Amino acid sequence: MKFISISSRTTTTPSGLVVVVFIITIFFISVSVSASVSASALATEQDTTPPPSDKRYIVKFKTNNNDNNGNGSGSNINFLHRDNTVQKQTQTQSITRTKPHYRLHKDDPRYIMTLPQRLIDTAEVMIIDTEEDLLFWKNHEDVEYVEADSKVYPHQSLPLSQTSYSSSSSSHSSSSSSSLSLFNIGNGNEDIPWGIQKAKALNVNDKNVYNRKVCIIDTGYDVNHPDLPSSVTGMSQVSSQQSWKTDGAGHGTHVAGTIAAIGGNNIGVVGVNRNGQIKIHIVKVFDNNGMWTWASDIIKAVESCVDAGSNVINMSLGGGTKLNAETEAYKKAFEVDGVLLVASAGNDGTSKKSYPASYPAV
Repeated sequence: MKFISISSRTTTTPSGLVVVVFIITIFFISVSVSASVSASALATEQDTTPPPSDKRYIVKFKTNNNDNNGNGSGSNINFLHRDNTVQKQTQTQSITRTKPHYRLHKDDPRYIMTLPQRLIDTAEVMIIDTEEDLLFWKNHEDVEYVEADSKVYPHQSLPLSQTSYSSSSSSHSSSSSSSLSLFNIGNGNEDIPWGIQKAKALNVNDKNVYNRKVCIIDTGYDVNHPDLPSSVTGMSQVSSQQSWKTDGAGHGTHVAGTIAAIGGNNIGVVGVNRNGQIKIHIVKVFDNNGMWTWASDIIKAVESCVDAGSNVINMSLGGGTKLNAETEAYKKAFEVDGVLLVASAGNDGTSKKSYPASYPAV
């Protein structure tokens, strides 16, 4: 059974042209971009990083108007040592009468990162490995909430190591001469995936998509793929050894093909935006094994997408846990930054909610 999540957005360019951008999150339709990945290739690059602690939490602090950036600038900040004793850091330029806030030293082994200030105010990700420490943070007057960070996974119906991303014929592909001639798809040697037909993507002219940018948060991007745009920017949150330009798992390349596989070149498949002019930004959050990452890392990736000037963010991933931090961050990205966030609902065929797809702003 095949499941598809479809969203669209209509915008007006400065010249008055109407641009419609369709983003489809679709998985394991029987045709995909011809990025061939085998199980043996996945096995050649194993991630040797020790697995992170499951005792990973997001601590959201109450907002202090004088606390500008969460690191002591603009207010009195109390930094906690490993034993939770307090060291006070006082700003010398001015004296504030507001109550101090508490943070971890950035060199504290419990500290992981501060969540993006533009998306969520004064929140830190940290390791809390004892019940005593957990109660300390939950009961502290400066803390708004504490919640366990959750795992998110790339959505697929088979383990990535068992899946070959290759172009093939399918009962769901079509070579309708009217569609092919209307959009200059070529001589019919390219597959038109079922999802492209389902979204009626070929009924929408994509000549004006050159002024739109789609950010894909996933496993990376095969920059050498012959059926994908080559003018792409990106970054990797995984490690310096795993560039965003490589995609050992193949999942991100598959998704990119659904969005932007080039039409009219008689190679592979046809994407929603098929003229090769859509701008793409990649944020690699899953390693080359395509296993899982943290929800807080997705929030960080969304900030990277917004900073890159993306109009649409595609997240073909999900988990089963709803987080306050994600709710707040994605609401800001949508309402304040004006970015359309699209996420897949999963392939289970059940009514179980998946996040981030089930957040109101997504």
